[in-house]
Amino acid sequence: MPDDAIQSVKRLYELGAKPSAPPAGQRELYAKTDGWHDEDSAANDKLLVAASVPTLGDLLYGDATPAWVKLAGNVTTTRKFLRQVGDGALSAAPAWDTLQVADIPQGPGSTLDADTLDGSHAAAFATSGHSHTHTADILGTSNQVSVANGSDVLWGSTDVTLSLPQDIHTGASPTFANLTDSGITATHVVYGGVAGLLTGSANMTFNGTNLLITGTEQVTRLGIGAAADGTASLYATAHLVLAELGVDPAAPGVNKRELYAKADGFYEQNSTPTPRRLVTTKQIEIDFGATTDDYKYEKSFTIIDAEVSATSKILAQVAYVAPTGREADEAEVDPVSIVCAPGAGNFIMRVRGLEGRLYGTYKVNYTVG
Repeated sequence: MPDDAIQSVKRLYELGAKPSAPPAGQRELYAKTDGWHDEDSAANDKLLVAASVPTLGDLLYGDATPAWVKLAGNVTTTRKFLRQVGDGALSAAPAWDTLQVADIPQGPGSTLDADTLDGSHAAAFATSGHSHTHTADILGTSNQVSVANGSDVLWGSTDVTLSLPQDIHTGASPTFANLTDSGITATHVVYGGVAGLLTGSANMTFNGTNLLITGTEQVTRLGIGAAADGTASLYATAHLVLAELGVDPAAPGVNKRELYAKADGFYEQNSTPTPRRLVTTKQIEIDFGATTDDYKYEKSFTIIDAEVSATSKILAQVAYVAPTGREADEAEVDPVSIVCAPGAGNFIMRVRGLEGRLYGTYKVNYTVG
């Protein structure tokens, strides 16, 4: 082509289709929408350069066409390398890949394999012809970490010792900030069971505020300060509160007594069972009569009380409480003497005026013990 012809070619327009083949011994260059093509006289068409805008990291390589094609750059966050394996005569297209153990060449005279490099065949370090001169051990620490077959397993001159922050063995006393035992139910109080096994008690629970003991007296009981003879002392530095029961509990075991509280006082009960209220103060009203004909120096009253027995001890006194039809101070100014004679389910209360005759009603408090 003359030089002036070359100067006159400013641009080539894209062709919609491949042009006719050039004469024998000539090649033609033309543009299509997919890139630059060339064609020989036998109408063999070949894409020379693909029409695309390069992106950061793109690489060009020749394919089997042959033609230039693009290998997009590695956009992942993993470090990768170009991998390419031929067949002994022809190459292959490159590709991005991570480094494999088998990709690392073996050292001179060594029989190391891929397993050795990942730590599975330490014995291969000692094979004949290998040039290393030092091996190290993995050591354990007594009462902490035990190591088996740890000799000559490291390539180096310094041994590695494994240890814990403190001793862990049957005679040690380790300290932990917290300890979780998945075999113990939440709120169950822990105690030493058979062979010292830590066990949670379903009969004794603590929720952070209240300690609750459940079960029958024969199975579950709480002894505080218990002696060998079975006696016990129960005390509190501030105050001891017993919850009021709605009904009497089940009887205790033979030769045992139990103390419990109900709305009207403290009770004790033996194995019979025979519930008996302990010290209880009750109030009654007695009447000497409302007219002067009824005035008396002394009068006896029979008081029915199922808690009274022939051995009961009864104390009584006039209460500073307004009785029926009178003011409180009217009854309070009358000095009296009260004597009680207990019986079975009742007692006789004998009231005597010390400074004159008595009349009207009086409130009397009495305590049965």
